[in-house]
Amino acid sequence: MLRPSLVVVVMALVASVPATAWASTQCRPTFDQCSCSNGLEEFEPAVSTLAPDGVIRFHAVQYGGSAGLEPVLPFVDVRVFANSSAVDGALEYDEALDIVVWRPNAPLAPGTEHSVSIGIDNDAISDAVDPEGVHCIGDSQAARSVTTTLEPLPELAFEDPVMSEESSVAEAHDLDTVVCCDDAYPSLDDCGELRWFEGECSSVVNRGTLHVHGELPPIELESHVEADIVVRMVRTDGEEFDNAPRGETTADLWAHEPMCARMEVVSLARGVLWEGPEQCFGEGMADVLGDHPIENPGGLFGCEGQPYVCEHDGDRWDSERCDPWGDPVPGADESGDDTRGSGSADEGLTGHGFDSSAGGAEDTGVGPNATGDGASEGCACNSDPSERRSSPWLMALALLGVAGLRRRRGF
Repeated sequence: MLRPSLVVVVMALVASVPATAWASTQCRPTFDQCSCSNGLEEFEPAVSTLAPDGVIRFHAVQYGGSAGLEPVLPFVDVRVFANSSAVDGALEYDEALDIVVWRPNAPLAPGTEHSVSIGIDNDAISDAVDPEGVHCIGDSQAARSVTTTLEPLPELAFEDPVMSEESSVAEAHDLDTVVCCDDAYPSLDDCGELRWFEGECSSVVNRGTLHVHGELPPIELESHVEADIVVRMVRTDGEEFDNAPRGETTADLWAHEPMCARMEVVSLARGVLWEGPEQCFGEGMADVLGDHPIENPGGLFGCEGQPYVCEHDGDRWDSERCDPWGDPVPGADESGDDTRGSGSADEGLTGHGFDSSAGGAEDTGVGPNATGDGASEGCACNSDPSERRSSPWLMALALLGVAGLRRRRGF
């Protein structure tokens, strides 16, 4: 927790650095939690009832979150008991669904209360997975209970989805699609957005994006059945997919070229239950989709020196590896090395960026909540694809290669 005096100093520093932000309010770094190691703050059953042939779905809140859940599970001890007798089973992580379940070795006794004992060795998680992170939370023990129903999971029927497509075009703002001048050397901030501290930068690429939306007709399900299924859209000519949040029947995919996709329904206990027909999209949009050069970038009109582009190693331009761009500017240094200032992204808390006023990203805040089972994001960004609904603009940003750094993650 920051002391009041430190908060004043931080606010003063922020106010002293000019900034025009190409910034999604979906992702705003905070001053605590972001440096925490990948320990689990919460890990508990996401259901109170389940079918005898079902699995126990877990809800988790993970500090840091850069490592994901799979490497921390060896340090989580889950034991299930029925009438004081241990029930054999094991934790499993489904990477495609981004969900953890406890799966019994045999069907559970129907109509029976089961106690669930949970032990988390957060110190071991921090040491093994993220030794440089801060130990923000200690070990924990918890006990919960779930009750099995009398009947097994029902057979389900699904109608074909309603699928739609649309295209949009916007400037591409990443390290490979901007040109700068006058000692501007952009880098990615903690939310994956471009920042620089001198000069000007402008996109030189318009990027056309295909958005495919699919929706299954809603179906009324009991809560334990609803928790067992995941509705998703899968790209059949690629690896991309989108998992709908729990209880929702819509999914979305974005691409910069035509694609084919289908909807499907997956049961955590039984596997794929249903696959919809494959459909292809964007065939009539080939002239719109993908990258298209901007002939006269408006953001460079105020340049005093020669515009340039620089190589990068993934998160920032290297000012020592630059080449001039465009027609020579009379009297300018064509090497791209205009050193009127350092241009370093480490000089302040913010800097110059691109205006996001037309982006339409929604503000979901930065409260310390989990994303699993209807909650919202934590430290910086909501990062769980299986348990939350992102805004279309946030997903579009993800396609542009924009990714946050250290976060508190929910599942």
